[in-house]
Amino acid sequence: MRTTTNKKSSWWISPQVELRLRTSLLKTYLRCPAQCYFRYFKGLIVLPRSYATMGSCTHEVAQYSNEHKLRRGKTPKLSVLQDVFHEKFKVSRHQTWWTKDEKPNKLETEGTDGIVPAYREKIGIVVEPKYVEESFELSIPESNVIITGTLDLVETSDLIRDLKTKSRAPNWMEAIKSFQGKSYRAGYRSKFKKRPKGFILDYIVRKKVPVVSSSGLIKDKEEDTLEFLQIARNVTMGIRKGCFSPNREMNYFCSPNSCGFWDICNKGAWRDISPFIKVFGKNTLEKEDKGED
Repeated sequence: MRTTTNKKSSWWISPQVELRLRTSLLKTYLRCPAQCYFRYFKGLIVLPRSYATMGSCTHEVAQYSNEHKLRRGKTPKLSVLQDVFHEKFKVSRHQTWWTKDEKPNKLETEGTDGIVPAYREKIGIVVEPKYVEESFELSIPESNVIITGTLDLVETSDLIRDLKTKSRAPNWMEAIKSFQGKSYRAGYRSKFKKRPKGFILDYIVRKKVPVVSSSGLIKDKEEDTLEFLQIARNVTMGIRKGCFSPNREMNYFCSPNSCGFWDICNKGAWRDISPFIKVFGKNTLEKEDKGED
């Protein structure tokens, strides 16, 4: 249903309208409100960069491996996982924003011959899946919003794990501060009515010989859930008020080479807030937030 904007009202979206917001939308708003507006409220689609494509292909491999192990109790053969990466990449290569210096065939080989074997040996064989791609909902009644998300992997020990690819060695403070990690732990609490064992962030560092590195155990803390809920309230309020200013300072994603909305944003399109219609779904050309941060 189309919601019109009342010129006498300070609200872009009335508090009486229930919102359903994905955790990835919240994270995008924190990174850049203007990008969030273009992507989720205008429904504009941009092609993902190569690092996001590599991340989504790796995620496809991990999901297949985890689901197979959950059903059959063993990790798939390496050749099977390489085929999964190949098939996903074959589709994604035509839906990727390549630079003139990038060679898709070279990146596919990096994935099948480097990333996939490293994943299987260091992660796939080790993890013991309990839940794979488990959806959750978290209601915040006072903000009239429902936060939705997906737990990629929960192990039999009730440990939550997330996997990312990265071009450089990770700073593990990122895992401790991770908004996504906090959203997973809050979502787990909401879904299962108990606390998770904790959270581990796995990285595959994209070197000539890929390096797999995992954070230490990040314990579930009440303060982290309270922080996530307050941030979710604040973001929801900003959205309801129609606050979508670009975040340019200290944001390396804000550049012509990293943001597909660069041109229209610099022409002031973020100031032209049209009446709210709906929250658009995720960009189907990529698995959100599975690439490099």
